[in-house]
Amino acid sequence: MSFTLKEYFRDYTPNDDQIRSCTELSVRAWRLFNELGFDPVLTSGFRTKEKQIAVYKAKALTEGVPFDINKVPMGSQHMKACAGDFSDPGGLINNAITDELLAKHDLYREHPMYTFNWVHLQTVPPRSGLRTFKP
Repeated sequence: MSFTLKEYFRDYTPNDDQIRSCTELSVRAWRLFNELGFDPVLTSGFRTKEKQIAVYKAKALTEGVPFDINKVPMGSQHMKACAGDFSDPGGLINNAITDELLAKHDLYREHPMYTFNWVHLQTVPPRSGLRTFKP
């Protein structure tokens, strides 16, 4: 599994820091997935403020709840080029990932109970410091 800068940033032109962050994520994620024998597709990479809002508007619509701009996580690591979501429709990847593997590859993930058909990985620790955390 690897992804290109174009796949990660889509139509956005990144700066040097964002390219470095994205590259680090790509290398760490590739090593983890390679060790586990998976080759998932990147489904969500960098998000601008507008894209982040759009993602949460769509989520509210899907869940049938009113959209609340105040519930949009504007500190998302996606907005800093430090996170990516990867396809995992059967949950096999999430089931194979352990905190020990995350530590080995210096990654963090959202708890699988919140990511039903994808794996969210990031290079920056959450406030809790936990390798597997509640978003």
